[in-house]
Amino acid sequence: MSNRKKLLTDSIWLSVANYIAYGFAFAGGILLRRMLGPSAYGTYHMLSIVENYSGYTNVGVMRGAEKTVPFLTGKGEHDSKERVARSAVSFVLITSLIAGVLCFLSTFVFSFENVAFKTSLRIFSIAIIFKQIYNILLVLLRAEKRFVFVSKNTIHASVVGLVLTLGLTLLYSLPGCVLGYSLALVWITVYTAARSGIHVGWILDFAVIWDLIKKGMRLMVVTFLYTTFTGMDRLLIVGMVGTADVGYYSIAVMAFSLGLALPSQVGMALWPRLLETYGRTRDRHALRRPFEETTKMLGMATPVYVGMIYLVLPTLVTFLLPKYVEGMDALRLMLFGLAFASVSNVGGQLLITIDMERYLIGVRIVSITVCAGLDYAAIKLGYGINGVALGTSVAYCVDSLLVQWGCMVALEPSWTKRVSFMGRDFGPSTVFAAVLAGAYFVGPRVVPGAFGRETVSWLCYLVLAASLLWLALKNVLIREVAASAGAWVRARLSNG
Repeated sequence: MSNRKKLLTDSIWLSVANYIAYGFAFAGGILLRRMLGPSAYGTYHMLSIVENYSGYTNVGVMRGAEKTVPFLTGKGEHDSKERVARSAVSFVLITSLIAGVLCFLSTFVFSFENVAFKTSLRIFSIAIIFKQIYNILLVLLRAEKRFVFVSKNTIHASVVGLVLTLGLTLLYSLPGCVLGYSLALVWITVYTAARSGIHVGWILDFAVIWDLIKKGMRLMVVTFLYTTFTGMDRLLIVGMVGTADVGYYSIAVMAFSLGLALPSQVGMALWPRLLETYGRTRDRHALRRPFEETTKMLGMATPVYVGMIYLVLPTLVTFLLPKYVEGMDALRLMLFGLAFASVSNVGGQLLITIDMERYLIGVRIVSITVCAGLDYAAIKLGYGINGVALGTSVAYCVDSLLVQWGCMVALEPSWTKRVSFMGRDFGPSTVFAAVLAGAYFVGPRVVPGAFGRETVSWLCYLVLAASLLWLALKNVLIREVAASAGAWVRARLSNG
């Protein structure tokens, strides 16, 4: 099987598995929101930020291993790869225990007015420990390109998590919800370690660990800045508005996560291949073809599925989660930023592969500044979560354009071709966003009421999606015809 077909197969496996998992998560999220209410669910949502920041306790070792293991595979240094993997797992085991214990002890040091949150945070210390262990196992599985196992494991984890979380929420409300999530992580971590076949005996090679820390430190800074960037909107809302609004806003975050799943899985399947190729060739131009093919595919696919989310999800929220309708406009606004972020998702991985982390760090600092400034201004001016969603979308657009431009600078010397590639990647999403935004305001004037808005939006979407599909099929058809004609000519020449 060719590398392109393997990449496509792995991407499909990962995407299908993650959308099944998101289906369970979506159903579970709806039920949890109804069971907990906006305020309690907003509190639960904030624990995810605690979990994200707890991942930095391994001081970059996990990220260093994520980059180093496939790179050594490409170089053919298998003994070094095994030593790196074992040292990384051993170190993460230690740091995850430290993080969990510190989280537990913090509930005795700091005072919390919300008793349920205090109890939940104590329980959540279990999740912090096992989430890090599970993540390092996933790093090694992805480095070995065992994406079929990862995909099946993702579905397994989503089912277990749904059952435990909902069941214990019924019994113990918010603390039960956190306990169910934590127990699900314990189960899936033990299951993965037992069934994956990864044998990483205990070893602490401090020379290897120090090297991973040095390599992973910049990656950790990149990850930290990205986590800060993606969580800035919620931090400002909870600090300046309140947890109930975070609950409403979580609808927008859920839609964003749902839409980012596809490019994330494509990038996950592509990255170890980029690292192996770069480790083998040390030539960044050898990465150009797979990168451009992937971004071209995402540029065509993104507006179609993001547009579908834009049209379908608000209707589902209206019927299934009527208490969260205040987050509907924020949801729509966030999706415009998603259209850009989805295309450039693999760009960050390319920049890391070719050791351009410093550029990526600069981009993230700019993006955080833009996001914080716009969101703060929106809240101060009284625009609430809708203003925050718009400011965050603009920040995602800025971030995506800068990331993709950095990739083009690294791979393409011609300015005109760089601009052409940027237009090819972001053009379809820009057109879709402009047309759907216009339909939102013009629709009620064509046909009165919300029905007019939905009707005009759907008609515009279907016309644009059909046009994009026709262009994609047209290009494929032209290539197939050209290939067939070339084969026919070569056959005739060889016979003659």
